[in-house]
Amino acid sequence: MSPLVGLIVVEIKRHGKRIYSDKKEIPKPTYWDKLKKLKWLQDNPTKCPKEVVFLQKEILRMKNCFLKSMDKKAKLQKELQTKLNWRSRGACHLRLMHALVENIEKYIKQDSPLSFTQLDACNYIKHADSSD
Repeated sequence: MSPLVGLIVVEIKRHGKRIYSDKKEIPKPTYWDKLKKLKWLQDNPTKCPKEVVFLQKEILRMKNCFLKSMDKKAKLQKELQTKLNWRSRGACHLRLMHALVENIEKYIKQDSPLSFTQLDACNYIKHADSSD
């Protein structure tokens, strides 16, 4: 994670005003590239104790936020995997649909429709005969 360029510029200007009393010496980072901006911040660290404590707390807050989002992402992926596991939940429905498709004329008799087990047994016997 890296900060946005606009936030880096604001921080450099704010920090530059604290370091330099003369307005001519205050850095003007608007047209600097990102690497130069980050290097300037590294070369001129803040020494104010309040800012140091604030930055440490902000780093911890961002780390916790990042870890929570990663945990949520992992939970969602795990949940999605269990929902997509059709063998555990949808196998009986798929078998019924397969049996219906192959034996639709047997199932749509007006007087005596076949049950699921009968259809499945017919299907099993039919496939066992064709595999020989």
